[in-house]
Amino acid sequence: MAATVCVAATLCGCAAGPSTNYGERLGKKEPAPPTVPFLSINNVEIAPATYEWMIGGKLQKFRAAADQNNVDLRDILVLGNTLVIILGSSARPSQLVITSFSNLDPTNGAPIDSEGHELDCLHPQDPCRISIGGVSIQMRPTLPDRTKILVVHVAYWDDSPTTADLTLDSASWGVRLIQGGED
Repeated sequence: MAATVCVAATLCGCAAGPSTNYGERLGKKEPAPPTVPFLSINNVEIAPATYEWMIGGKLQKFRAAADQNNVDLRDILVLGNTLVIILGSSARPSQLVITSFSNLDPTNGAPIDSEGHELDCLHPQDPCRISIGGVSIQMRPTLPDRTKILVVHVAYWDDSPTTADLTLDSASWGVRLIQGGED
């Protein structure tokens, strides 16, 4: 079943200016990985829904569907409301946001809660319970009850290979969560 992940594109909208919803300035933390990192949720690797990434000195753009309302989301079985999310890079991003949606349109499966529930994983209180290993960042966020769609967004401000400016490498992934019982 297709469902919207246009929220992923909305989150990518941060490219228009270097600030987050929380009033903080986005800044360069560490260099972006050379390619879009992998993302897995509960040991299932997820394909990106969208990305804009400097790869080999050239901006590469990808959208899983021309109309983001038609992206097929992968189903992920969850037990309870805690997930293990692994981002395949240990480089500290400039932005790492997890957005969850609980209310879906019964006709098309698209989120009807306009903003969803956002977790700024880089917030000093660490709502995503991050641990950084040698090659990855692991997150164990606790999601609101009855979360049905989850979007993970990552962005890195990085030096442009062709100008003295900064570029924004960003990617978003979306999944549908299927409740399978309690932890």
